[in-house]
Amino acid sequence: NAKSEARGFVGLSLNLFKENFGPAYREGENFFSVFAVFFPAATGILAGVNISGDLKDAQKGIPKGTLWAIIISTIVYVALDWLALACVLRDASGIIVLANQTIANVTSTPAQHC
Repeated sequence: NAKSEARGFVGLSLNLFKENFGPAYREGENFFSVFAVFFPAATGILAGVNISGDLKDAQKGIPKGTLWAIIISTIVYVALDWLALACVLRDASGIIVLANQTIANVTSTPAQHC
């Protein structure tokens, strides 16, 4: 769909994955502000530990469950991140310009403020 591509959704592309792989923090952002996205996974894991009184053998279940929760949530977050790297343009503006019935993504032009 041409509108989706103009908004930055181009489909899976190995070249786009390579282009997006490195960090490119915007003004005011750094590693820790972006890492905050991962934090809710840790709070969910702690919620699971808090209901450990229901386990038959808590000494075995808590460490095993906590480690599996960390491993699974890390795999899911990394997989979703890689999927986004491979199919979404980093600097798409979302502005669609119609010229001769052609839809184009305006990424090189600065955004106009109303």
